Amino acid sequence: MADVRKRICDATRTVFMNEGVDGISMRRIAASVGITPTAIYRHFTDKNALVTAIVDEGFSILENKMRRATRGRTGRDTLMRLLDGYVDFALAYPQYYDFMFLLPRTDVRRYPEDFRRRESATFNILLDIVSEVIESGEFRQDDALEASLSIWSHAHGIVSLYRCGRFGDHPIRFRRSFRRSVQRLFDGLVS
Repeated sequence: MADVRKRICDATRTVFMNEGVDGISMRRIAASVGITPTAIYRHFTDKNALVTAIVDEGFSILENKMRRATRGRTGRDTLMRLLDGYVDFALAYPQYYDFMFLLPRTDVRRYPEDFRRRESATFNILLDIVSEVIESGEFRQDDALEASLSIWSHAHGIVSLYRCGRFGDHPIRFRRSFRRSVQRLFDGLVS
């Protein structure tokens, strides 16, 4: 049973990466796995549940990149490494990024309640480091949740502009622009 679910997810991921969410249909995925359309519903209640499973993989990849970037480190430089990991994810997994952050979805976490309750694993990594940077005096005293939102929004905004073609298509130049912009933001958060 778990093997069939994995095969369904693998087939869905392939379609998602090549065609985006619009290419996914329960019938198509069932046919590619070699099961009946009815059988797929034993594993996923509907297309939304199937897509959510794939998007959860995207969040897991992003979380791992962010954790690796910050493992055992603190401070402003670590915060920049965390955001570099975010950019790495966006450039390496554009289909995930676009669906996770650019398309409207009903199952998203909402600010501020969900983030205050620490329901976002990726945002929690950022929030913890921003809290440490504020406590250490590298950033002025501020509400860590609000400062984290500013940094997260700034990073999302710049990457989204890149994904929409506003920075051209040169990833190295984009990374330099991203880092300069984030450094300016950080400079504004200094005591």
